[in-house]
Amino acid sequence: MSRFQGPSPSGEGPWRVSGRRPGPPVSGARRRWGWAAYFAGCLGLSALVYWPVLGTIRRRVFASSDDSSLFIWWLAHAARVIEPGGESNLLHTSLMNFPDGVNGAWNTSILGLALPMAPVTMLAGPVVAYNVLIALCPAVSALAGALALRRFMSAPSAGFGGILYGFSTYVFAQSGGHLNLAFATVPPIAVGVLYDVLYTTKSRRRIGVRTGLAAAFQLYLSTELLASTALLTMVAVIVVAVVDPAVRGKLGRRLVPTAGLGGVIAGILGIPLFVAMAGPGAPRQAIRPGGLWDTDLLGVLQPASGTLAQLPGPAYQSPDYIDIAERGAYLGVPLLIAVLIVVIAGWRGERRIVIRTTSIIGFFSWLLSLGSILYVAGAATHVVLPWRLIEYIPVLRNILPMRLAVFTALAVAILAGTGLDMARQQSRPSRQSRRFVRPAAAFAAAGLLALTIVPGPAASRPLNVPKFFADGAPGIEAGAIVKTVPRAKAIAEPHADEAMAWQAVAGMRYRSTGGYFIGSTADQPVIYQAPADGYDEALDDADSAGGLPPANAPTARAAGRALVAGQVDYVVVARNPWLRLPPADVARWTARITHSPDPVRRGGVWVVTIAGR
Repeated sequence: MSRFQGPSPSGEGPWRVSGRRPGPPVSGARRRWGWAAYFAGCLGLSALVYWPVLGTIRRRVFASSDDSSLFIWWLAHAARVIEPGGESNLLHTSLMNFPDGVNGAWNTSILGLALPMAPVTMLAGPVVAYNVLIALCPAVSALAGALALRRFMSAPSAGFGGILYGFSTYVFAQSGGHLNLAFATVPPIAVGVLYDVLYTTKSRRRIGVRTGLAAAFQLYLSTELLASTALLTMVAVIVVAVVDPAVRGKLGRRLVPTAGLGGVIAGILGIPLFVAMAGPGAPRQAIRPGGLWDTDLLGVLQPASGTLAQLPGPAYQSPDYIDIAERGAYLGVPLLIAVLIVVIAGWRGERRIVIRTTSIIGFFSWLLSLGSILYVAGAATHVVLPWRLIEYIPVLRNILPMRLAVFTALAVAILAGTGLDMARQQSRPSRQSRRFVRPAAAFAAAGLLALTIVPGPAASRPLNVPKFFADGAPGIEAGAIVKTVPRAKAIAEPHADEAMAWQAVAGMRYRSTGGYFIGSTADQPVIYQAPADGYDEALDDADSAGGLPPANAPTARAAGRALVAGQVDYVVVARNPWLRLPPADVARWTARITHSPDPVRRGGVWVVTIAGR
């Protein structure tokens, strides 16, 4: 007879149901070795997925856009700060956008990962550190997911659910440009915390401390993911209270004190970040306009990247401004059908609490991910959706709704793991001939489902770093002010921001006038790149026209004055897809308009030493 089990691996609770008698207790050491083996397996799977990148780890990246250069820059910045004689501030820098600098608290400074990875960055370089972290994202996310799911299902089912989550399209897509979002450990941590508070007798103080530390870590990794997790956690609390009336009395007795303690700890540890957020360079309005970054209604059926078992689906349609790294909603028909079967089969069964709660939250997160305007097959409709209300709430309005797909992926992983547990139950354990048939069939079906969602080998692209920067920018004094051509631009395309990677690979030897970041100026409440000066504007016009103006033309003279006014010491011109003009011509033109010595060719670039600097 099926019954609710008593103590689960992390306490007691009605979410975990099994038709088998519990076996002998597993020792702590054996359990740790089991999780270590699971994590090693996830690392192996991740290595297979990202092998095209890892095989050439210093020269290639997995990224459709050039946001990878941004993260490479911040990894190098953190390493530079802790080096002797480096910068003194982790959350504000003048190495980019000189002289105004950049507020790191409003940008992807990823200190939660950059500081622990600083030894790797200093020894092997920021490109290697970045690629290692990208390959770790699915494995770490899968482990976090499995540890959370293990609280209310068997270890094999939790491991399966963890893989579905960690290697979901969301994590894979975000790893193609957004390291801070691909490291998606906090959503499953929130699931574990909520379960421990409401369904176990664990110490509230211990849970609160762990919650605060996890939230503080996430503050220094991605405040957006932390804010969206807080939003969905509040939704989850309401849903659980409705689905399971037995926990309502614990909301005030256990949940509120635990959350309060966690909030205090996170708040104290986050003080440096909050102070920096109020400092110079902070944006003064919503970072992104609403109604744009919305998931298409057909997004769950539209594979934006290849899986191990590629299935046909409608062609992905989205506006041009949507980076492929945001296309993480795909689940696929087989997985959706399997989850629907689990929900229908278990809605009134012994696992009804977990199935009802998870399915409602999963549907709600998917509904929110559709954004404020309904898109169907890439076309906007006139249907206004619930997210429109969120766009009026400070802080939460900066969340891109497309990124809420992480919670849908987690909900689907929980339902799939629960379904595997249900399928493994022995309804007639006395029939010895069937003892292994049902579990084997369940695992076979789970394996086939995993093939439809786990990504295939990642497509990599070269990161073009001239030898001049790889050699440490020889001939440029430490701390010199450098303008690179082309400059970094806020464009979600390959190679658009490689100038930032050049500076990072060179060891942050110089200060750059350009940069790709979120900030503001006196007359612009939010900007995404360093404002163009007269030199930048003249080059942009010349690049569009296909030729440089004469050195004595008004625009050329204004460009020269802009370099002098900006205190630029050197202009470094490199070959790049975003510069159509011949680099040698640009360098010679720059020397003429500033009355500087002839440019020098070094390590694949042209270096102009600005006269009088």
